[in-house]
Amino acid sequence: MLITTLWLPVSLFSQQDTTATQVQDSTQTSKLHNGLEYDESFKQEVIYSAVDSQKFDMSKKVVYLYGDGQIQYGDIELKADYIAFYFEKNEVFASGVKDTSNTIVGKPIFKEGGQEYGADTIRYNFKTKKGHIKKIGTSINDGHVTGAVVKKTPDDVMYIKDGEYCPCDDKDAKTRIHINKIKIIPDEKIVTGPWNLKIGKVPTPLAFFMGYFPNNQAESAGILIPSYGENANLGFFLLNGGWYQPINDKVDLQLTGDIYSKGSWGAKSIVRYKNMYKYNGNFNLTFNNLKNSLKELPDFTEQKTFFVRWSHSQDAKARPNTSFSANVNAGSSSSFTNNFNSNINDYVSNTFQSSIRYSKTWPGKPFNLNIGASHNQNTLNKSFNINLPDVGFNMSRVYLPLSFLKSEKNQSKTKWYEQIGLNYSLAASNRLAVQESELRADNLEYLSTQMKNGIRHTASLQTSLKAWHFTINPSARFTDRMYFQTIDKYYNNELQQAITDTVNGFVNAYDYGFNTNITTKLYGMFSYKKGPVKAIRHVMIPSFGLNYNPAFPNRQYGYFGENGTLTSFSPYDGAIYGAPSNNESGGFNINLQNNLEMKVKSKNEDGSEGSKKIKLIESLNFSSRYDMFKDSIKWNDIAVSGRTTLFKSLSLNYTGSFDPYDY
Repeated sequence: MLITTLWLPVSLFSQQDTTATQVQDSTQTSKLHNGLEYDESFKQEVIYSAVDSQKFDMSKKVVYLYGDGQIQYGDIELKADYIAFYFEKNEVFASGVKDTSNTIVGKPIFKEGGQEYGADTIRYNFKTKKGHIKKIGTSINDGHVTGAVVKKTPDDVMYIKDGEYCPCDDKDAKTRIHINKIKIIPDEKIVTGPWNLKIGKVPTPLAFFMGYFPNNQAESAGILIPSYGENANLGFFLLNGGWYQPINDKVDLQLTGDIYSKGSWGAKSIVRYKNMYKYNGNFNLTFNNLKNSLKELPDFTEQKTFFVRWSHSQDAKARPNTSFSANVNAGSSSSFTNNFNSNINDYVSNTFQSSIRYSKTWPGKPFNLNIGASHNQNTLNKSFNINLPDVGFNMSRVYLPLSFLKSEKNQSKTKWYEQIGLNYSLAASNRLAVQESELRADNLEYLSTQMKNGIRHTASLQTSLKAWHFTINPSARFTDRMYFQTIDKYYNNELQQAITDTVNGFVNAYDYGFNTNITTKLYGMFSYKKGPVKAIRHVMIPSFGLNYNPAFPNRQYGYFGENGTLTSFSPYDGAIYGAPSNNESGGFNINLQNNLEMKVKSKNEDGSEGSKKIKLIESLNFSSRYDMFKDSIKWNDIAVSGRTTLFKSLSLNYTGSFDPYDY
């Protein structure tokens, strides 16, 4: 390879023999600017090289580079199989050469400022920074631009005549956008004149009067190039073309659309936002108007669909005691099944779900709050289940301030009533289950009748006290359900059928219950003075539980069944938090846990006598229940379960039951 480095002086050849023609030695590298006068506008070195040869023509003041020639001047780099460098004009000309098969090879490649251009011929002046290029090709905005004639100005602006743009990775694709005039401003924008879509050499009706595209790495407003194609039902199309607009350093907006030659169209808006160390997310709204076939044909159909996506997440450190998140995917069930512009994951999905959650805690206090909304839709049967809103408030156990009951004596001793704890929770929800066809703005009155809502309060008191060798844990529970609708039934003699009506009005449905559990622990020890066994210990933990739940009758009896048969109903049938029990219940539970261990003699490491424990029965449990309010067979089956380990590595578990009424 021949490599030469020189400056570009105006008077360079005034000190050389102008009649000489020289071929430089391939091993020679020279800097000819030393001691010479040069043009002050050129203070960078021009480095040029060639693989085959370099030829100097002093009379014409030009150097010729053959075979993979290369010239580099600052951030400008030119490669070609033939390069002519005119020193006096400060100009370079590059082209390819014909090989033995008469094919042009080694065409020029011009690089400047990170942008690369390919061409048939290139003429460029280093001083004026003007250029003239034929048959240019370059990559811009994930596509490829070609042009018949290109002119380059000193400020690096390029003007392309008879250009074409291919908005895909395949630069040889036959479908292209033809543009008569293109102006490329580096690191800023691309402006074009009228353009239209061509398939091969055939123009299509898809056209636009101008084009404006961003052309830099930083965020800037501009046109987004659409992709193109053809569909048998929808015709030729352009997809995802539109406008990108950065609003500020935290928010940007993207508006895109789809257009089909047979009249269908679609629109999409995407808003992205990010506040560093606080939150980030995006909001996506899509609308499609798809027309299948032509209006004049009998198989013509028109379908309008929409879909909303919203994703929001909060930085955990932004507000440590508060969080908010959203993941919304909702819209028309057929948004993706009949939409050509959809991805495979959306196309094959049968369900879409949404969730929005807000939660808050109070440091040092036993409260927490959760507010949310959720949605679930099935695209096969087009059903919607919506919860909006869904509220939960909880208070963890707090001890009641009953210090006024404390006597002056034994002020330091804690009494059982000072350990009475109170738990409280609130749940509120509004639910709607409907078909997609029923979700319409003109159907709000019907939708309001289909909503199921209510509020549930749950409070409990519990304490723990010791009496002799027993531990007693009494508790009481109260549940209140607040509903704004109930149902009523009656038999219509004229229609000969039972009628169910919705009755609006506030009602309370409450119940309560009591529970007490008593436990103790019994130990039995058998010691042996002789033999390898030193002792056997048996531990029994019996427990006794007593519970009672009063009846809260709410069922109504009458001739409400089919054909007027006698039946019953509750005003709270179908309510989201159920209804109080219609039956009185109560009884007691008994449970007995057993553990059996054996201590045997063993030798320590130092040879002295020691002992070790062996678990004979790790657990053997018996349990049953007696229901005082049953008419008969008040005892439940006696359940038995156990666990033990054999040979240190084999665990044995067993269960069974006995029927106390089976002889």
